[in-house]
Amino acid sequence: MELILHIGQQKTGSTALQTFLNEKYAILRGRKILYPQSLGNEHNKQHLIMHSFKTQSLNEENGIKADFLAEISKTTPKKVIISDENMFVGKPENLNQLKVFVNDIFHKVKIICYLRVQHDQMPSNYQQGLKGKLSKDLRSWLDTHIYKSVYYKYHIVLNRWKNTFPEAKILVKTVGNLLHDDIVQDFVEAVIPEVKNEIIFESKTISNRSIDQPSGHLLYFLNKLIDKSKHPSPFQSIKESVISDSSNYTTKTPFAFSNEEKLEIWNQFKDSNTLIASDFKLSQADINYLTSPPEMKEDDQIDNLERVYLKFLEYLEKRK
Repeated sequence: MELILHIGQQKTGSTALQTFLNEKYAILRGRKILYPQSLGNEHNKQHLIMHSFKTQSLNEENGIKADFLAEISKTTPKKVIISDENMFVGKPENLNQLKVFVNDIFHKVKIICYLRVQHDQMPSNYQQGLKGKLSKDLRSWLDTHIYKSVYYKYHIVLNRWKNTFPEAKILVKTVGNLLHDDIVQDFVEAVIPEVKNEIIFESKTISNRSIDQPSGHLLYFLNKLIDKSKHPSPFQSIKESVISDSSNYTTKTPFAFSNEEKLEIWNQFKDSNTLIASDFKLSQADINYLTSPPEMKEDDQIDNLERVYLKFLEYLEKRK
């Protein structure tokens, strides 16, 4: 029995893939492929492997593991797919726990991950933080959180997996080189091609919509005000309105970093990305995606304080 581990990373289309695997459960079972329903799925059908380590429930014989083994016994699959984007940057001790869990059940392991080049991935994570409580400016966020974190040092992350699962086949792919620009079709072709002729691929994308550039700067400004004001803050409702409005449309000016910032980030991680290309046998298209300098675009939306100010006045007007 073969295990296919989809380990993310985040912001690469994992939700769309997990939704597809859940919706096609019956078709997959017909081909002896199991996408388990016993591993603590969330509403979006992502498996909760990393969460199970935190709660120490994965290896309990009367808990999740028992339910998982019962599901395998009932369905007798040839392949089992586990998908949890939080596995990507799992700590070494958690990967060792996963290894024990896996080796008890499977004789063959295949690991697949999709990478998004750092200067393109970071704006998504930064704006996600702004929707939360992040009140650090970009410079501080990069210096204190990102550059000191292992998350974006893809070569280190992937070698953790390689060292923990030396016998496993590791497929490293990128969102810049997807089959038909679709992670679902790319995944099917890569690891479960036996079902591709039985599935009509739908042209729907589950996307995390980007806030626009002024809204991003406004959220940073509001987080600063909320952080310094008494609770409940009068600015909280304005922030909620900004977030709500941004989720109702796909902006033509998505939140992005400046050309200078993108180039700095690219220089910070280009050596790590080059090592991936040589160590994990990437295609030339994937190599080009990870190692080429970022595309330079006009910076007319970056740090435009007048636009941010006008947007703030717009939300203040709504409160009257």
